[in-house]
Amino acid sequence: MQALSEKALSRLGDPVLGYLVNEWGLVFHSTLELLLVLVTLFLSLSWVIYSFFLKSRIEDMSVHPHGLFVRYVRFTTSLFYFSFFIAIIKLYVVDLTHLENNTLEPDINKNEHILVLRSFYSLRLPGYSDNVINWKTPQLGDYVLYVSPLVRGKRHLGRIAGLPGNQVNLDLASATYKINNKPKKFNFKIGNLSNKYRKMHQWKVPKQSYLLLPNRISDQVFSEILKVNGKTFRIDNKLKKRSLIIKNKNIIGKAFYSF
Repeated sequence: MQALSEKALSRLGDPVLGYLVNEWGLVFHSTLELLLVLVTLFLSLSWVIYSFFLKSRIEDMSVHPHGLFVRYVRFTTSLFYFSFFIAIIKLYVVDLTHLENNTLEPDINKNEHILVLRSFYSLRLPGYSDNVINWKTPQLGDYVLYVSPLVRGKRHLGRIAGLPGNQVNLDLASATYKINNKPKKFNFKIGNLSNKYRKMHQWKVPKQSYLLLPNRISDQVFSEILKVNGKTFRIDNKLKKRSLIIKNKNIIGKAFYSF
């Protein structure tokens, strides 16, 4: 089994999204998001041509209104309006994701679909890594959709268990949870957890970052085994624990409904 360093992990996942980040500094949360932006930009050319060049010429009859090129531009302009509307909904209003694991039971069950409010916490331009406007901060217990810090383009749903600056202690031997040495209520269950993980786990949450923990804590949370695109890798346990801390810019939105 191949062992991966932190540098090697940064190259895992979607190669297209990885290339855009490494070569151009562009950040997209999924391939679908990238395609939607590219299609909308391409179709916008037809809108520009029609609005600023063809429309006036059609009105003064200098261009035949039923010519092949005019019909093509009108058709693609109509597609632009549709694509632009879908892009606004998808990128800024509501996102739909499918949950394949069951680490968030009983609140969210396996194979459920999740509706996510994209701009609940902040506004971010497509391809731009940082938030443009932050108008709300995530709170303890919020369910958020986020991009995996380990595998580029992989999206997960998690529950916020630690805020920026918090010292979080999770004792899986006694099933206690503390923030800044103060006991807190966090409804989690211990599933199939090996004895080597039944101990105290500690995190110091950095600035502009959040600790995310599942409702059902099992070996999967701390396991050094990582599966990507059908391949199995081994990573350092300390790195796996750090992967539970998500930067603010990796949060896509807040989950608000499941079905």
